[in-house]
Amino acid sequence: MLLLEADPLVDLRAGPVTKSEFERRAAEMKARSLARPRFRNLSPPRSIFAPPRATPVPAKVYVRDFLREVDIKRLSPPLAAIKRLDKLETDRDGLLDLKQADLQISVSPDLLLRGIKAYDAVLKAARERGWPLKISEGVVLRIIVSSEPLELAVTEKTEPLSEIKVRPGERRPRSPTGALVVSMTAGYQRALISDKRGTRIESKLPDLFAKAEALASEVHARNERFAETRRQEEGESRRRDELESRIDQLDRNVAAWRRAQRIRAYIQVVASRMEAKGPISPESDAAKWLAWARRYADSIDPTCGSIAGTPKGF
Repeated sequence: MLLLEADPLVDLRAGPVTKSEFERRAAEMKARSLARPRFRNLSPPRSIFAPPRATPVPAKVYVRDFLREVDIKRLSPPLAAIKRLDKLETDRDGLLDLKQADLQISVSPDLLLRGIKAYDAVLKAARERGWPLKISEGVVLRIIVSSEPLELAVTEKTEPLSEIKVRPGERRPRSPTGALVVSMTAGYQRALISDKRGTRIESKLPDLFAKAEALASEVHARNERFAETRRQEEGESRRRDELESRIDQLDRNVAAWRRAQRIRAYIQVVASRMEAKGPISPESDAAKWLAWARRYADSIDPTCGSIAGTPKGF
C-alpha cells in the first residue's frame, strides 16, 4: 500500500503528485536548463596576450571576369573608370566597393554586373532629362537636379546573421540579401527605390526620378530660406557695426571739440597776459605762436568743417 505525503500537490494532467516527486521533477528541469547550450558559441574573455580571433577571409574577385559580356564603351562616361579595376576583395559583409573608381557602388559579386547596369541606367536617364553631372576625382559622383547636387549610389541590402551569437556591443556579422537599392542623397535626406515583393528597381526608375525632383525642390527651398536668413543676419550685423562706428565717431568728435575749446581758452588767457605787458607786435614770436595755436585748435575742431561732424554717406 502506497502512503502519500500529508499535503499532496495536484497535477491536473497526471493526477496527484507528491511533494518528493515534484522536487525530483524540478531538479531534473533545472539540470536540463543548465545543460542547454545557451552560451556555447560565446568564447571566454580574451587576454591582452591572446592571439586575435580568426576573421572571415575576404573573397578575391577579378572584376574584369564579370565584365566580359559588357561593352564598356556603351556605358556612360563615368563608368569607364571600372576598366582600371583589376582585383577587389569583399568587405566583412561580403560586398564589393567600387570607390577606387570614384563610383558609389557596393554590391555582392553575384550582383556586380546588375549593379553597374542599374548605375548606368540612372546616368543615361538623367542625361535624357537634361540633368548635368558633377564629377570630381576622389569625390562621389553627383547629379544636379533643380540646381541641387544629389549623390547617386547603388547598394545591396544586408541583414544580420541571427544564428551567430556575439558579445554585447559587438557588431553582428551581416550577409547580402540579393536586393538592390538605388538612392539619390542630399545630406541626411534620400530618395530611393529598392527590389521588393518581386518588383525590381529597373521598373521603378520613374519613381526614383519623381522622388529626386521632389527632394531637390525641398532642399532648394530650404537652402533659399537659409540664404535669406543669412542675408538678414548679415544686414543686421552691418547695421549694428555702422551704428557702433557712428557712435564711436561722435564720441571722438565731442572729445576733440572739448579739447579745441580748452586750447582756445588757454590761448585767450596767454594772450591777455601778454597784452597786459604791452602791445604784441604782429612780427613777434608771441604773435606767431598765438596764430599757430589758433590754427591747431581749428584743425582738431570737428565743427569747423563744411558739414561739421557728419560722416560721409549718412
